[in-house]
Amino acid sequence: LGRHDEGVAAMSELVHAGNDVGMYAEMIEPADGSFLGNLPQALSHLALIQTALLIRELVGDDADQT
Repeated sequence: LGRHDEGVAAMSELVHAGNDVGMYAEMIEPADGSFLGNLPQALSHLALIQTALLIRELVGDDADQT
């Protein structure tokens, strides 16, 4: 709670981790960013969208610049 800057930074990093068409696997290896597991995963994408909407609600439109 209250760590909005960290959330925005993490979201920016994750958004840029997608493949060439913005898809994500079910897991991402933290050490090197490689995709692990199946692709595409609807739940991964749904969680990304929900998180983006929450960040926008908490931080405002400035978060769109990430």
